[in-house]
Amino acid sequence: MTHEEMQNELLRMEADMIDLGQITHQTAHNLDRLTGVVDRLAESQQQAWQSIDRMSKRIDHLSDRIDRFIASQSDGHHDGEGDGEGDGD
Repeated sequence: MTHEEMQNELLRMEADMIDLGQITHQTAHNLDRLTGVVDRLAESQQQAWQSIDRMSKRIDHLSDRIDRFIASQSDGHHDGEGDGEGDGD
């Protein structure tokens, strides 16, 4: 390889190194952005689970209230039926 060919090869290698540096920089930048997106998604997921947990507790509470209401209506209904049957006999 001649001196001129070696210089040309070194210049190409230097240009490749610059390109690789730019690619590495862009990759690191993209990774930072992706990490931010993942962090926001994790935060959103956490908030969603907290909302689901709160809704679940409210549904449980509502279910308990409905059960108590049905039980109270059922108790009152049976008491009324018992009185009515006793009068009919």
